[in-house]
Amino acid sequence: MRNGLLVMSAPRSAAFQKAVADQPVDWSTAESCAAAREWLTAHPSAAVVVTDSTLRDGNWYCVMEWLLQIGSEADFLVAVPEGLDVSTILEHGVTNVLHRPFGRRAATVLEAILNKEGGAGGPPSSPDA
Repeated sequence: MRNGLLVMSAPRSAAFQKAVADQPVDWSTAESCAAAREWLTAHPSAAVVVTDSTLRDGNWYCVMEWLLQIGSEADFLVAVPEGLDVSTILEHGVTNVLHRPFGRRAATVLEAILNKEGGAGGPPSSPDA
């Protein structure tokens, strides 16, 4: 089973937890950039990393920068509040974004990326209806 990391400082909704649990990934969690760097250093072959856009000691970019520094090929997703302009995030090579609140769309995006259906770097996800 592939390894994955959730970098999130706040509890997630039941819909998001279900979307994550339904994926064939052995998930670990971290609540900060520092904890994410530590985990990623120990697990450089992680398949997927999902992080909040804002963390208590930084933001999504500090996690992505570390992935690049260690040469990781993990798919990298950023969870953002609905309505946030994601153009800057996507310009930095993020695989995709997940809009909060999470729902069925989050599960679809995670599944497609983990199964490489539609490939990495697809269009940003839209909020659930």
